[in-house]
Order: sequence, then structure tokens, then C-alpha cells
Amino acid sequence: MAMSTVTGSGRVVAKLKYKSTRQPKLVAYAVSYEAPYAVQVHENLQMKLMGQPRPSGLGRFWYTKDAQPGTSKYLQKAIDKAMQNMYRTVSRAIKRGLSFAQAMHMLAKRILDDSRTMVPYEYGDLYRSGRIKRIT
Repeated sequence: MAMSTVTGSGRVVAKLKYKSTRQPKLVAYAVSYEAPYAVQVHENLQMKLMGQPRPSGLGRFWYTKDAQPGTSKYLQKAIDKAMQNMYRTVSRAIKRGLSFAQAMHMLAKRILDDSRTMVPYEYGDLYRSGRIKRIT
């Protein structure tokens, strides 16, 4: 199972906890893909057969649900993108009235949604296996 934990640095989390009176404790979510072959696809840096038609007749190797080129490391790339703006994203959500836990869940959902735009797609099993789970 490809799994990454969405948490912030101590300084960022401390600032967000200070600003949030609704949820003062640390909240973390895991974003993962649970298909049996998720790790193998995620870590496949060679991406052999890229763009070639699949034997099933369903699209091309390494292409996404939207027929765009997909990639390996789809979850890591989505996490890296989200972490660039984590403090701003979460603090804006809290200012709009969300709790800290809701803001962190929103960030985890953004990571899952962004990663799905890069997931190779044939039958959709890997795409649909994406999950968010609260771990604290």
C-alpha cells in the first residue's frame, strides 16, 4: 500500500493550533492507495511501454482516466505540491470557520484529488482504491 502521512512541521502546526479554538490537538490523516499493486506502480520510475496501446484495448499504458499522460510517484508529487502551501491553505480554511480537523481533512482530500490526476488508469481499480484515513 502506498501511504504517506499528511502532517506539518512543529512550527506550522503550533501556529495553526493557536489560531484554532475548536480543535486544539494535533490531527493527521493518511492518504493511501490500497490496490494490491499500488506500491509497484507508484515506485516504477521506468514507466515502460509509456503511451503504447494496452492489450485490453482500454487506453494507453501510463495514461490517466482523462487520457492524459500519467506518472509514477503520483502520490509523492501531490504531497509535495500541497506542502508548498499547507500553512496558507489550512489557515484560510480555519478563518472561514472550519475546525483544524476539517481543514486538515480538506488538505488530505486535495492531495488525493491531485494524485488521481496522475494515476495510470485501465480498469480504474487503482484510481478507486485511493483513501483518506484519520490516524490521530
